[in-house]
Amino acid sequence: MIQLSRDSIVLGDTLSITWQLPAGSKVLKGPVASDSLLVAPDSTRLGKWQLQPLSTASFGNDTVKALAPTGDTLTEIVPAWFARPKVVGNDSASAALLPPEKIQVPFPWDYVSIGGGSVAAVLLGLWGWKRYQAWKASRVPPPPPPPPRDPVEVAREKLQELAAQARSGRPARETAFAVGELLRDVHGKLHNWTESVESTSFEWKTWTGKHRPEVERVVLGDFLLEADLLRYADATQDAEKLLEKALVLLDVQDRLRGEKP
Repeated sequence: MIQLSRDSIVLGDTLSITWQLPAGSKVLKGPVASDSLLVAPDSTRLGKWQLQPLSTASFGNDTVKALAPTGDTLTEIVPAWFARPKVVGNDSASAALLPPEKIQVPFPWDYVSIGGGSVAAVLLGLWGWKRYQAWKASRVPPPPPPPPRDPVEVAREKLQELAAQARSGRPARETAFAVGELLRDVHGKLHNWTESVESTSFEWKTWTGKHRPEVERVVLGDFLLEADLLRYADATQDAEKLLEKALVLLDVQDRLRGEKP
């Protein structure tokens, strides 16, 4: 049962509400506070509240709930009561109002909703923009591959690397094999001879004699003579002369690449 200390008070005063609850109960819902009513629970006694109206109006008729130790939910209706203005002569004023710092300010849910919605809109916009950029990038065709480099130009660079290795102490026999393989590869790419890399010195000279100008055959024979000397004759000299003749052969191949015998 709920009891009020009085059913009518002067604006600014307080009244007590008491709900006789079984020992061990737990309050689930107390009297409803509003912009016109302050509600303060009594921390020393379960089921007791102090009510203070901030404007002249009728209050009460709200539902309070509690959980009994037995597990049952207890429900009661707060009796109706009202607050009237305090009139002194021709003056009407509130008395004993709470100071502003103690008045409960309602949580600004409307501002929170607006802020949350704005953040969500910004995040959604960023996500959509990134998706659009990804889609637009997928519609752009990939750039064409770079044109293949000239085989003679590539061979010159590799020949310089082999020369540097030879000067650093690489055995002349290894240099001779590497230079021969490099120039065979260039010869095959320039003249569309697919078996060039696997050809022997004799096959290389024979093919060149049939398909290339005489000057190229002569320069090739000079190079192969030096290369075979280093590869198979256990020569003790370095590969400097071989590299010079390799460069001469490469220059001739470059100059005569479009000529036929």
